[in-house]
Amino acid sequence: MLLTKMQTMDLMTGYKIELRIKVNRRWEQLENSKVQSVSRIDLARMVIEVEEENQRLQIEAKQNEHKVLVTDAVIGSTSSCLIGELAKVLSQNGYTIGQNRLFDWLRDNGYLGKIGERKNIPNQQYIEQGLFEIKKGVRSGKDGVLHQTTTPKVTGKGQVYFVNKFLNQ
Repeated sequence: MLLTKMQTMDLMTGYKIELRIKVNRRWEQLENSKVQSVSRIDLARMVIEVEEENQRLQIEAKQNEHKVLVTDAVIGSTSSCLIGELAKVLSQNGYTIGQNRLFDWLRDNGYLGKIGERKNIPNQQYIEQGLFEIKKGVRSGKDGVLHQTTTPKVTGKGQVYFVNKFLNQ
């Protein structure tokens, strides 16, 4: 028994959109090659090919699920980390670097200020990009004098940015 184009399209509408697109493209190829109708065997082959591709994509998505969850969690995190903590994360992921060398790298590459009061303070463009934030605080000195402190912190978005940057070098 041969199915008409309309019957085939009706049959395919129950599948996922990715499958429907593949079937529609294959149908177009068959029409362009002057095939007037599709046998059930041809249709079965198309469905099997599309289903195999769907299974491959599902396996790939499952393999990447953990990476996506971790990345989304870090990006969406409201907490930031110190640059020393970022250095430890980088080291745990295979890029050996300590806090001091990371500070040097960030200064040398323009992410942090280099001299004077701006030393180790993130440059404005990287704060606006959401890679850094500044934590202001006050501490008491030995003689009771209060000192204002400025601490650069790496946001969740910045953590993902720098891990990707270092690990893809």
